[in-house]
Amino acid sequence: MAHALARTEETQQMIVGCLAARAGGMLLGRAGGSVIKSLGCKTDAEKLAASIYAAGIVLKEKDVPYNDIVCFLRPAQVGLLAQHDKITDKNLGGDGNYSKGTVGFINGIQIIETNYLPSTNIAQDTESTDRQANNVYYGDFSNTAGLVMAKGAVGTVVRKGVTVEVTWLPQELCWLLTARNLQGHGILDPRKAVEIRDEAATSGSGS
Repeated sequence: MAHALARTEETQQMIVGCLAARAGGMLLGRAGGSVIKSLGCKTDAEKLAASIYAAGIVLKEKDVPYNDIVCFLRPAQVGLLAQHDKITDKNLGGDGNYSKGTVGFINGIQIIETNYLPSTNIAQDTESTDRQANNVYYGDFSNTAGLVMAKGAVGTVVRKGVTVEVTWLPQELCWLLTARNLQGHGILDPRKAVEIRDEAATSGSGS
């Protein structure tokens, strides 16, 4: 049950992180998020590494504090980078390990492997009344290859922590265990988020 709740929480945070990268500035004169487009970066380690490197430069240019910046990637993309010579070659200062399938840092950005980076077109739920209210966890993430974020890009408000209940079901002659929590996630500072997308770059894309 704890794993199911944690999976939902991380999935929602990844979705909000991508939406933050697509959002404009929330204050007058404040930069918004950024989207880096690189066709083929899901399957080309060179292009993916270059996109992550570029994301770091974008954040630096926006005066984002350059600590606690991470890049979330799916296992397939982490595996690609773990085979990239520039990352695994110690003579080039690489932090990755080919034999362990791990990746260290790219332009000072820590690589974090996750299964919960959105990868499909998630439609807004307009049918189920119990999920419709305040549902912001939707969007088209079919081309999302990675998400680079600094601390403070996304915020979480916890109304009620994890509650576990045990109920006896006489009709089933068994105990029913349930777990739930009440919380939500939202955009705090979109300038601290950069989405990497596998698609052709067009003029005016990103910010």
